[in-house]
Amino acid sequence: MVQIDIDELDRQLGTSLLQFDDIRYIVQGIRSTGNCPLQMTEGVPYFLFPVHGQGEFIVEGTSNLLAPRVIVHGNGQGMPVLHTASDELHYYLVRYRAFQSCDESSSIAPSCFVLRVGELLTITDILHRLQLGMLESTHRNELKLKALFHTLLVEMMEGVRHFAYTKGSHIAKDAIRFIQKHYMEPIKLHDLALRFDMSDKHFSYLFHKELGISPMNYLIQFRLKEAEKLLKQPHATVREVARMVGYSDPYFFSKLYKKHKGLSPNQVKRGVQL
Repeated sequence: MVQIDIDELDRQLGTSLLQFDDIRYIVQGIRSTGNCPLQMTEGVPYFLFPVHGQGEFIVEGTSNLLAPRVIVHGNGQGMPVLHTASDELHYYLVRYRAFQSCDESSSIAPSCFVLRVGELLTITDILHRLQLGMLESTHRNELKLKALFHTLLVEMMEGVRHFAYTKGSHIAKDAIRFIQKHYMEPIKLHDLALRFDMSDKHFSYLFHKELGISPMNYLIQFRLKEAEKLLKQPHATVREVARMVGYSDPYFFSKLYKKHKGLSPNQVKRGVQL
């Protein structure tokens, strides 16, 4: 499964014509491993909401953890494989149809992805009300089901954004602690991203969203701040200061310092003021 862009998913959910299809509450025991017991309708996309227990969901050859607050989206192609890791796995399966135009039915793209939410109580309540609504068969209830389904999507995306915000704050703080402790060592963007098992792009996005600065620019600013303190020490040379803040090339360090501070390291050593 691919990493989903929350803003792009929000856009697609908002611009697609979405039609609620049905909802099932499924309890799968540890002895009933193997294919998902619900027969999928070819081409009908779905959301899977685990509410109790743990398991493993395999689709398109990729394995994903199933647990409360983890939401799986599938495109309805093929037969997913689901294994339980606890005595019982309880989950809701919500199927829908998405129309990009008046006569074109499709799934929101990318078709298979995993979402994580910070809180499940409101979502579970809506799922329960959707399931109860399926027992009625009136025209008025069709409108109610449609409203509940869209409310479910809104609450789901709110939960995803809250989780991303909380996760982003934690990641940014952890990355800052790492930089401040290891700034004198060679640090690359890829090294930082790997610490959080993320792509360079996604890590940079979360870091910038929290602090308003890219991780590498933060590293530069912190190094130069430490360098400014060291340059004021009378016996420290520019070469030594450059090495102590993570730059093996004193010429590159001098050029970078002047670009950001307006003075060269040698000028700082001489006590020149801007």
